Amino acid sequence: RHVTWIDACHGLTRIMSKADTRDRSQGASVSFGRTQPKSPKREERNRRLGIDCADKLVWKHWTPGGEYVKALEIRNTLHQSQVIKYALPENKSTYFLEFPQPVTLAPGMCYPLEIKFRPSVSQDYTDRVEIFTKRGSFSVALESLLPYLDCRIDSALDFGFCPVKEVAERTITVTNTGTKQFQFKWTSEVPFNIEPHVGKLEPGQSATSKVTFEPREASFFVATAICQMRDPAAPNDCISS
Repeated sequence: RHVTWIDACHGLTRIMSKADTRDRSQGASVSFGRTQPKSPKREERNRRLGIDCADKLVWKHWTPGGEYVKALEIRNTLHQSQVIKYALPENKSTYFLEFPQPVTLAPGMCYPLEIKFRPSVSQDYTDRVEIFTKRGSFSVALESLLPYLDCRIDSALDFGFCPVKEVAERTITVTNTGTKQFQFKWTSEVPFNIEPHVGKLEPGQSATSKVTFEPREASFFVATAICQMRDPAAPNDCISS
């Protein structure tokens, strides 16, 4: 749940937001794999091992019973050839890879390691694939999450000191950081107003609204603005900010 409030003192206005947004009530979570030592991140891995690849592969849009293929691009950044090997994930039936064979990478060569995700039930999945080189080893996380609503909202707005009976303007932005489309609707309290107060966002999109403050008297103002986000395909799936 997000909580957003407006705090104003003699025309000094602040909108603040706290968030714990991911709604996971619709499914369980299953994690596979042994206890994992800390794996070097991409920059460190490139420097120490001469290997460049993503830290994580994520599957976002899927349904049980399907097959979803991604390729982990593994590049040799050394000026000499090196051999890589990999170990199969713990759950071999959910994250499917061909039987491991050593792969020789020439300098600058990239190897696409194909990983097939085959979910059987509607739940979150996590696992990992381990990569071995002569210089050391590392792991790449595999993550398949159920669709979820999530958002990011500007943390603060400062109107400064505003003359009475004049209008001050600022903007506030809502960003869809989840994996589902949502419709949003702002409600606010006088003397604050937000327009446009409704809209629709696809994952990754943002929308900016104009916030106006028009004090009728010199006073201390405290008000609350609420942004409700709802999945049009699942009306009961919503969050409020």
